[in-house]
Amino acid sequence: MKIFFRLLLAHLLTDFVFQTNFIANWKKRSFLGVIVHSLIFFIFGLILTWNDLTKVWFDYPIKLTGVWCIIILFVLHMLEDEYRAYNIRHYHIKDNILFFLWDQLIHIVFIFVFSSYFSRWEVEPFVIILCLLIAGSYGLSIVILHIDSLFYTGTIAYNYFQKKVYSIVFRLIIMLFFFVTI
Repeated sequence: MKIFFRLLLAHLLTDFVFQTNFIANWKKRSFLGVIVHSLIFFIFGLILTWNDLTKVWFDYPIKLTGVWCIIILFVLHMLEDEYRAYNIRHYHIKDNILFFLWDQLIHIVFIFVFSSYFSRWEVEPFVIILCLLIAGSYGLSIVILHIDSLFYTGTIAYNYFQKKVYSIVFRLIIMLFFFVTI
């Protein structure tokens, strides 16, 4: 589970913390934006699993080391994000909560499948806490803004950036108080 949570952290950093509004819009407009975004995941994946990259992570039907698993995850991340962006670009499908949740689910399933089984029970509390903080502050803020947009406008609510920042900071403070009291 050590590798899984480190790759999950790489994913959360990529899809939430380091995905600026510029990158999010670039992904929707251009495949190059999707490539750059996916490269960020690739780099974080390499950095966070550096000591385990040469070990076998995937053992059936072929043996794949961590490097190959991260390369595969990079390609799968790119394909999943391009599928979403392509539908938005070419079919003018509005980005919505279902797209968002589906996208996150697919990424997490791929990470689970290609993360190492040799560290199944090895966990790092600090990495798990970081994952929870990011998912709880950034992820929930995006879900709430998508739900908000269902009731107030046809698109993501006005003043999106300002609402997003306030929402993230508010949830982060609440979660930090929670973890400090544990």
